[in-house]
Amino acid sequence: MFELENEVLARIGREPMPRAVHLSTWGQPLLEAMPQRSPGLDLTTFAPVYQAVLREYVMAERLDVVAPENLRALDELAAAGRSLMQLTSRTEAEVEHLLAPDHALTGRLAAVRRVPRHGRRHNPPEG
Repeated sequence: MFELENEVLARIGREPMPRAVHLSTWGQPLLEAMPQRSPGLDLTTFAPVYQAVLREYVMAERLDVVAPENLRALDELAAAGRSLMQLTSRTEAEVEHLLAPDHALTGRLAAVRRVPRHGRRHNPPEG
């Protein structure tokens, strides 16, 4: 999401955020974190451009691509009687493409659950 968010910032004429700032605010809801990541940011300008760039990244398979071997593993788990769920801290708008009828996960998941980012017990991704 770091690259995507910096792409949005560039498109609206803002300087990119440093990776360290992104990591320090990781886990916060996006629209709460962005003013810290880019002080003075107008969220009403940022939000619609973010949605457009998110769609572009998904369409270009730069985001949320599920590798064939992972799909096979999910199928094996389902065949073994396991119920598969997606747990995410993203907003519904950020994962709507994962719920679309033509997405590879459709039909494989029993449920999608949103969990709050606050109070997380894991560290942000490296890199």
